[in-house]
Amino acid sequence: MRAVAYLPVTLLSVLVAACGGGSDSDSSEPIQKNVGIHATPGTAASNTIIYGHYQTVSRAQLPPKSEYFKTFRQTEVVNSIPAALKVSTDSPAPYKKIKNFVEYTGKPAEHSSTSYFTIEAAPKLLATLDITNQWYNNLHTTTTTITNSNNSSAPQVGQKSSSVQSADLLQYPSGNPAGNRSSDVQSTYQGVEDITVGGDLWNTFKVAVTDSRAQAISGNLSKSTRTSATGTMWLERRTGTLLKLTSKMKFERMDFPGIKLDFEITQRLLETNDPVLLQQRVNANNSATSSARIEQKTVRNFSEDELESMAQSYWQQHTTVHQPEALELM
Repeated sequence: MRAVAYLPVTLLSVLVAACGGGSDSDSSEPIQKNVGIHATPGTAASNTIIYGHYQTVSRAQLPPKSEYFKTFRQTEVVNSIPAALKVSTDSPAPYKKIKNFVEYTGKPAEHSSTSYFTIEAAPKLLATLDITNQWYNNLHTTTTTITNSNNSSAPQVGQKSSSVQSADLLQYPSGNPAGNRSSDVQSTYQGVEDITVGGDLWNTFKVAVTDSRAQAISGNLSKSTRTSATGTMWLERRTGTLLKLTSKMKFERMDFPGIKLDFEITQRLLETNDPVLLQQRVNANNSATSSARIEQKTVRNFSEDELESMAQSYWQQHTTVHQPEALELM
């Protein structure tokens, strides 16, 4: 049975034709420079989240390399989806469109991917276009099996959830086969925790994650990879927004089989102009009463099961190896 790919993710419909929707050709867009929070006013329909990443990569006895970079997630609401993504769905417009950018120090921001989601409270991924590699997957080429150990109506610390996924990747815009990708993500609910990120105190849903992933691209061993990772994530409880992620990862490219790179990654929210998320901040200067106030004001849109599923999707989207220079260690 075919199912939605991500919650990860971290991201549509031949209804485009039915709705008379126009083309949204991300592949032809120029690289967007000076991407930032001040480019777009923050509204419920359009917002930007900026993350800061500190990443260290090492191999065997070689000196480690470290780099700081930023990623940007720009969200807007659209009424159509590119016909080239070949998605058919019963979910009516509008849709949520998320554009991801990565910016290394001293370099312009690069548009890396665009994803389309349903617009419901816990959105379902309908398609993702990888701008860098010019391939895509959609809900028709992706199979996901999710299991959950929670049999109680209340969340239980230690409850486990599993998401096993397989996706056929197609060349954009031809639709010819490009390869496939698989993942097995296991998460464990760690409970509720107040953390300070970006100078603000947040009430979060904490999850521990382990995963293994493989990607096989036809005729391209350098793009064919294997990854295993462990880490922890903190999601804001009402909006489900990823606030912080830490991970340790082993990465292997099939053109260098047996040579594994070790990554350590810390990612934190830097800035956002998302008004819904900003409403969830807690006054860190009033910590004595913060816990009671959090419980009074937080009427969550998501169940713990939904948050755990979202965490798995974010994990897959945010633990991608971004650092081309690191591959010199191969």
